[in-house]
Amino acid sequence: MMLMDELKPAVETSVEQILDLTELYTRSLVDFPDTHLVPVVDNFASLLSEGQQALALLSERRLLSSGLQKQLADHLDALLRLAPHLTPCICHGDLGPKNIMTDGKTLFAIDWEDAFWGFLGYDYLYWLTFFDNRRHHSPAMLGRTIWGKEAEISIIMLIVLLKCGLALRNNSHQGNVLTFEQRLGEIAALA
Repeated sequence: MMLMDELKPAVETSVEQILDLTELYTRSLVDFPDTHLVPVVDNFASLLSEGQQALALLSERRLLSSGLQKQLADHLDALLRLAPHLTPCICHGDLGPKNIMTDGKTLFAIDWEDAFWGFLGYDYLYWLTFFDNRRHHSPAMLGRTIWGKEAEISIIMLIVLLKCGLALRNNSHQGNVLTFEQRLGEIAALA
């Protein structure tokens, strides 16, 4: 019997459980012998570049107010200044509810095909961006990484901006409950 046969979706996960899970696998991956399997070009700098492209696309299509465009540009600039100080580590890259399983006691992150060279805390912040995890959105969700609240807001804004850009490009945003402006505005309101 394979391990996957014994796992079930983790229905309810708390902020603390996700922080514990990401810390555990981040520590485990430090000594992972096959880090060469994650291309060095798959990194946070690439995400920042894609974020700038997503902002340009959403702005060009007039899907964001000028005020939110300015806020997003400021957040991206802040991340450009922060980027040289980030110590790279392997991140899951798509840690969402569907990629977290349990055997009844322990949580497991599955489906590592989007792994990339991120930094400590990225996967937790990424997890927060899933629509189902909006229930955790409050000032208490911030300040849980070493980067501080302002940087965390900027990182979350980047992630949601990337998701918005992808949704626009593949036309999966039709019928969404929230507009791009509303979704990004929710994150901006946490600042």
